[in-house]
Amino acid sequence: MADRYASSNEEVLERLRVLEAAVEELRDRNRRVEREKGWETSLSRKILLSALTYGITALVFWKIAVPDPLANALIPTTGYVISTLTIPWAREIWVARWRPP
Repeated sequence: MADRYASSNEEVLERLRVLEAAVEELRDRNRRVEREKGWETSLSRKILLSALTYGITALVFWKIAVPDPLANALIPTTGYVISTLTIPWAREIWVARWRPP
């Protein structure tokens, strides 16, 4: 009978180790997701994407001979910047109203 309890204790301890490993794995995943979420909403990302949008658009406009490509590249860049200002509040409304299927 003592062997039965010893075996049972070992099984419980092993299950506990497995659960602890699973919890730590979830914590690691959550930390990674939070870092990625931080990047997605960061000012650095918005500035980088604005600069890339402007630079690529200006280059394309120059290549296709649009008059004053540097000034005209401001139009899509401004659209991007405006979208980053309006999307967070729209997202909050959507999240508040969304119900999973």
